[in-house]
Amino acid sequence: MRIALEELLVNIVSYGRADVVNPRIEVALQRTPAGLEVFIKDNTRPFDPFARDDPELDGDPDERAIGGLGVFLVRQLAAAYAYRRVDGQNQVELTFSLQSDHTATRNLE
Repeated sequence: MRIALEELLVNIVSYGRADVVNPRIEVALQRTPAGLEVFIKDNTRPFDPFARDDPELDGDPDERAIGGLGVFLVRQLAAAYAYRRVDGQNQVELTFSLQSDHTATRNLE
């Protein structure tokens, strides 16, 4: 969970806050019987981290396009994930299972 959270927060700080007067990031965690839910909300430029296709993992690393591996890792680590843009804010919701076997899905709604 820590790796996934770090990847998303670094992306927000590195790419999202340009031209934002008062950038703000909120993170909330909630323990549930099945696992842990993470909520990230920020007022930076619109960006759906899950809209991109998975990066190309085959072939020579020096010839692959740069970027996308962090979000790919988030998809692999989270049991479920979702993105919404509401009232000028990006909202990401992640669910991490306490069980060792899980399959990631996009829709948390």
